[in-house]
Amino acid sequence: MSWDVVQAYREGRAMARAGKALPEAVDVLARARRLGWLSRNAGKSSVHRTELASCLQWFVEERPSSPVLIAFSRTSMGLLDTPSKEALLTVWRQRMEQADVPARALFIAAYHVEPEDWDEAERFLMRAVATSQDSALCEAVVATLYVQPGNPNAPSAAQRLDRLGALRDAADEHLFAGIGMVMAKMALAQQRWAEAARWAEEVCSRADGKDVPGSDEIIGIAALAQGDMGKARQYLSRSAGFRAGESWKFRMRMQTTGMLYNAAWRNALTACLEHRPDIKGADGIRKNLLSWKQRAEQGTMPTRI
Repeated sequence: MSWDVVQAYREGRAMARAGKALPEAVDVLARARRLGWLSRNAGKSSVHRTELASCLQWFVEERPSSPVLIAFSRTSMGLLDTPSKEALLTVWRQRMEQADVPARALFIAAYHVEPEDWDEAERFLMRAVATSQDSALCEAVVATLYVQPGNPNAPSAAQRLDRLGALRDAADEHLFAGIGMVMAKMALAQQRWAEAARWAEEVCSRADGKDVPGSDEIIGIAALAQGDMGKARQYLSRSAGFRAGESWKFRMRMQTTGMLYNAAWRNALTACLEHRPDIKGADGIRKNLLSWKQRAEQGTMPTRI
């Protein structure tokens, strides 16, 4: 049911747009539809906003790992009035202090707490890293906390880089992979090709022979940009199988590192399709590329970090 709740949430929003009645909370999927309906209509009355806070609290207490809590974005959280939002975040913090909280729940909580309390978000995320030992989650953690700009409650960019440097020095292979992949993507996006390849290669060298999704792609596109066609073909063809991930880790990474998917990253995906046009999920990748191209032309996508 994990991702069914996200579909149900979207169905609820569609129901609200169509003017249909608020769904009853008869089961988890119905509650997700109800959350979607309320998120669409919360601006219309205080009654809807109160019910929205109640519906969110149920998910926080009963299903803290549900991806519907990521589908309900931080922007949507702004629909709540201040007392309701503070009460919800208090419940969320209390739930996260329990011993049995899974890594995904900690990540989701940090995503919503971060605009209010950066240090607490960092604490949640570091617990998530320690709990999961997963490099994809670590990458999402690094991108969410140390790269994203704009939060006035966060340390300055220089301070965040200092903390990231301290983490790197003490990082295990999973956290280092997360740090290294974010740094490689930033270098790639800024067309610092040699630096991008160096970060990706260092991540691979510390992974003790394990596959690091995305590293081959970065090395390949950097080689392509530097004119090394043999190396580009080798790495890009090998990388293509990692583009069709459907796990929550992949989706969270897409959710939290969107600012890294600029023109250079779209070029990397295009290059992968040219070398492996028959890879699993190719149609979805082409659809995303078209969408990103349209957004870039309309000026609604960031063009640099």
